Amino acid sequence: MSSKYYRRYHLDIDALMDTRIGVMFDMVGEKVTDLLPTKWRERITDEFNEFLPLVDDAEYKERWKKRDRADLMMAYPTAMFLFLFDMLKDDLLEQTGASADFAGFKLTVNTYPYKLSADETEAFRQCVAFRLEVEPQNVTMEYLPYSQMDAAWLKREEYTAIILYNLNQWLEEAFHKDSNLRGAPDTVMLCPLLFRSKVDANKLRDIDASELPTKDPTELLRYSLCTLVHLRFAPPSEFSLPDFEDLARHGIRGQVKREDDGLSV
Repeated sequence: MSSKYYRRYHLDIDALMDTRIGVMFDMVGEKVTDLLPTKWRERITDEFNEFLPLVDDAEYKERWKKRDRADLMMAYPTAMFLFLFDMLKDDLLEQTGASADFAGFKLTVNTYPYKLSADETEAFRQCVAFRLEVEPQNVTMEYLPYSQMDAAWLKREEYTAIILYNLNQWLEEAFHKDSNLRGAPDTVMLCPLLFRSKVDANKLRDIDASELPTKDPTELLRYSLCTLVHLRFAPPSEFSLPDFEDLARHGIRGQVKREDDGLSV
């Protein structure tokens, strides 16, 4: 007798919420709107001085490391909600047509590094369920530092997919003392295609294409981590505030909005 199974997704709160806006708003106030929507969505790094001279990139990087609850409360939902909604819908059609044992989805939202109250955590859980049109009981919240998301965790959890904004931070915190890269190679990890800096991006641009073993700049990284996760990249726009065309195309029926006492729908 076969058993029911779920597709399980681990969602990074920095992927679901554009917390970059929250940090920038704290630094430069409403001037941050000068970046929106095009320049923000089409960036190749999280360096913004080129578009907004008021921002010191070194200061931003230090401020980002210290991001907190107040920054989250100033953030807005990203286009990742729209991406996930479409993905879950397609998966549901595919799985229900192929197997009667498919029971649905289990979503886990990681609130690290933001320390939320119980009420705020519950409000966010309800928001996620509402926006993705899944049953609230299938959404769980956790606070899990990247340092604990190591190879053993990947192997134990065997998520269908992990949506993660901070790839470099995760690698540094989870593997700075651990060289074990044998995790869950069938787990898809989706991250934004961002360079560490414009210097790195320019170096790659200036290299003669004939000197590269591949035309895909991410292929070597994906290969080096292939025993750890099935790494894939999406445009930064998917991890940013959506534009009006995104919203109209998806017929958004509600918004996550900020209130003085936290998040609501």
